[in-house]
Amino acid sequence: MAPRAKGRGLLRGELTMMELINFSDEDLHKFTKGFSEKRLLGKPGAFGQVYKGRNKGNNYANCPRKVAIKISKRKDEYVRIMWKQEINALSSISHANVINLVGFADTEEYYALVYERAKQDLEGFRASNKGELDAILLGVASGLEAIHSAGFVHWDIQLRNILLMKDNTVKIADFGLATRKGEKMSFFKDRRFGIFNANDKESAQEKIGVFCFGNLIRELVLLERKEWSPTKCPRILLADTCIVNNPDDRPSMATLVSKLKVPCSAMVNWLLKLEKCACIYNNIELENVDTIEEYDVVLYAQHTTRV
Repeated sequence: MAPRAKGRGLLRGELTMMELINFSDEDLHKFTKGFSEKRLLGKPGAFGQVYKGRNKGNNYANCPRKVAIKISKRKDEYVRIMWKQEINALSSISHANVINLVGFADTEEYYALVYERAKQDLEGFRASNKGELDAILLGVASGLEAIHSAGFVHWDIQLRNILLMKDNTVKIADFGLATRKGEKMSFFKDRRFGIFNANDKESAQEKIGVFCFGNLIRELVLLERKEWSPTKCPRILLADTCIVNNPDDRPSMATLVSKLKVPCSAMVNWLLKLEKCACIYNNIELENVDTIEEYDVVLYAQHTTRV
């Protein structure tokens, strides 16, 4: 019988919602062929390396054959905190647009997390058509809504942390900075969009996630992460509602999910009625909003916005 862990005692006495596999060092060596460099996924990060793993023996019934294994060396307490936070969050959230955590390992040399394996992240990704882009945005928004509903804040929504699975399902990953709502974080830094002071008020923390989602929309649409640019896409108008200065004026993730599910014309009609919207359309008649991508959108958003 494969060893299991239900979370008691692992995370300060908290019970996790889902059972996780407690992998051994021997298991992970087998999965990665001794942590071979050929099994590395991407470049090593600040807090660890990710390897492709394969569960050939099927010794674990609940472990997929193809997995991704994040290894973090036991260099300081901060690494352990992030490892514990990720287990706590992912073992409490079950959603189609949130990465599935299969299990973990705690060895003398490293901490490990084992996930289902994706085919790629969204950094540098170009959607092939409008339908694919809309599906990605809806997937991210739905995942964020689930995270907030479960009582967590992600804090690190960016393209490299959004994964695309083999069936093109979008999944949010990397919960090392995730906290429960109301837990205080002294600051949050994103080198592209400035430094944001984090409020420990639950509603304000959720709206930081909305702000990051707005920036992610811009990155996906504009394919340029260094500066803001005008575009001919109404999704930028939606993004603009997410990054207004006052967090209370930003929509909730539930609202964004509902608007992303409706036809483009209905979404634009809703956006045009918002007083806080920082974009305008030139010479557009509402009955012609189905062809709205033919028109320029003028942006007034600030380059750096404090939340």
